[in-house]
Amino acid sequence: MTDDSGTVTVTPGVLTTLTVSPDTTSLTADDTQQFTATGEDADGNAVTALGNLTWSVNGTIGTIDNAGLFDATTVGTGSVTVSSSINAVSDTSGDITVTPGVLAVLTISPDTASLTADETQQFYSIGVDSNGNSVSELGTLTWSVSGGIGTIDNTGLFDATTVGTGSVTVTSDLGPSDFSGDISVTPGALAVLTVSPDTATLSADETQQFTASGVDSDGNVISSLGPLEWSVNGSIGTIDSNGLFNPTTVGIGSVTASSDLGAIDTSGDIIVTPGVLATLAVSPDTVSITADDTQQFSATGEDNDGNAVTDLGTLTWSVNGGIGTIDDTGLFDATTIGSGSVTVTSSIDSVTDDSGAVTVVHPLDVTLLISRPHVSLDSGHDRFEI
Repeated sequence: MTDDSGTVTVTPGVLTTLTVSPDTTSLTADDTQQFTATGEDADGNAVTALGNLTWSVNGTIGTIDNAGLFDATTVGTGSVTVSSSINAVSDTSGDITVTPGVLAVLTISPDTASLTADETQQFYSIGVDSNGNSVSELGTLTWSVSGGIGTIDNTGLFDATTVGTGSVTVTSDLGPSDFSGDISVTPGALAVLTVSPDTATLSADETQQFTASGVDSDGNVISSLGPLEWSVNGSIGTIDSNGLFNPTTVGIGSVTASSDLGAIDTSGDIIVTPGVLATLAVSPDTVSITADDTQQFSATGEDNDGNAVTDLGTLTWSVNGGIGTIDDTGLFDATTIGSGSVTVTSSIDSVTDDSGAVTVVHPLDVTLLISRPHVSLDSGHDRFEI
């Protein structure tokens, strides 16, 4: 004889295990991940009464709220743990890997720089996501320079060319951009000297101040030229260490400036003309003529440096000693026997000169000297010398 019981209902036992899902995952620092937990009793039956769950993150890769929503923030590998208030049952996930998010911020390095116009500067761009994680994928970068201080290529290599202050900008096709602080460009090394003035015309009485200016290889003006050495080509004068030229001799030459930094320049033609009349000279200086004769006198002039001067001004001629007369062309008419001189005076600074002795003799004052110093026996004749 048998008997069957009524319905036997088996319900889940008490929670003994928890399982985190998903067990592993990989996400960017811009993402979130919803984690859930399932429970079983000792016999593997699903348990719905999980008690109060507490979620936590291991590895400082992000945060997780009470509902299991994980917010990734920091690149790295960690895990998620869930704990129940029932018998402290817990479970920890496998590896949770956080990779960088999308590019959010670009930063130029270096931010500021000071360099000469001869130099280059490599700029770099550093990218991070919205959580500050370094991002290697920066997209296609476009570099530019403001302020007209130079050029920059598509690798960020800046070539300084012009003195001034500007900045560098980088822009990614992913959106972010950045600009640097002040980029200061100072002059480069001396490359070219220029003598000024390049040409000049001056008299031997004057001076001329020459100066030199310098630029670097990009044409920027340089104030430090180094010690300069000045010299004159063509024997037209002298020049001192400050570039002051003192002309002395009529002619054409040039001036050269040399820097101990290596640059050199030579001017164009420097033309030296005679200075103002400083001395007169009567020619001939001495003469002896008869009282019925004339003598043409002339005058030549020189400046203070001995250069011949053609502009003698208006000349006034006079005779000293009452021996005759002279006209305004210097033609002397001898009239009276005796000794005197001729004077010429210029209207320029009253420059004057006196001749030496001018002797006027009688027209008939001729002496015939007959001498018989020798007798030539070989020829048989006397030889007279007059």
